[in-house]
Amino acid sequence: MTGTTIYCSSCGKIIAGDSTFCKYCGHQVYEGASPSLMTYNEPVTPTNDPAYISNVVFGEYGETVKRFMDPVRTGLYICVTLQDKDGVETTGNGLLRVKCFGIDVRHIISPVHFDSKVVISNGDFKIMSFHNSHGHEWKSWAYEIKYGKPIVPKDERNKLEVWFTPTGKRTALYKYTEQYW
Repeated sequence: MTGTTIYCSSCGKIIAGDSTFCKYCGHQVYEGASPSLMTYNEPVTPTNDPAYISNVVFGEYGETVKRFMDPVRTGLYICVTLQDKDGVETTGNGLLRVKCFGIDVRHIISPVHFDSKVVISNGDFKIMSFHNSHGHEWKSWAYEIKYGKPIVPKDERNKLEVWFTPTGKRTALYKYTEQYW
């Protein structure tokens, strides 16, 4: 595991992949068993050009803030996974655009909380482990964005739209997802 880093499942800080305990919070690290484990620095081996965005995972990241007369807000992390036309995970070069906004209980769309564009390449994708609410864990090639500034209200259903335009193509791949947190 030399050269590999993981996130501590307790405090979220990056630590050496061969750690037994987190050097920041002292939490015991169980290699391969922690559902919040994210492994990096594995070689990128893209297969074919991306044909669609297969998965978008997002959630809270960074500090949480409550301002006077303002809802509680949190930062945001986003992970994007691509697949080729045969359904095989791949990576890609191109322009990624991410837009996040909320929908309140009355189904009224709020102003955009986050709107960003970034040029990415094959080497920006890393192997990461994810888990769902049922405890199922999987690994995927993913591109990760972290925005720690509190921007997203916690009392709304948050909707995320993602576009990826591969280099040399005119048509963007599109995916949206929504969730409460």
